[in-house]
Amino acid sequence: MAEFLIYFIISLVVLLAIYFVFTFISIKKQQRKIVHFQQELKPNMEVVILGGVYGRIKHLDERFAKVEIADGVVVKTERYAIKQVIE
Repeated sequence: MAEFLIYFIISLVVLLAIYFVFTFISIKKQQRKIVHFQQELKPNMEVVILGGVYGRIKHLDERFAKVEIADGVVVKTERYAIKQVIE
């Protein structure tokens, strides 16, 4: 009975370790994808902001982006709020 319990605990620990390793790898992959997307942003790209607002990037700096959502209407938003680039 004691052997069964030891094998069960070892198996459980191994499975949990495998689960956490794959979860960690997945999270890192997603973070790299987001960083790459943020680095590819350039002025005059048409984008969608997280609120569903469409616009064109007018200016970018390290943390913020200025997006023109209508003629003469420019909003300042954080870069991570840009959800997608419109082709």
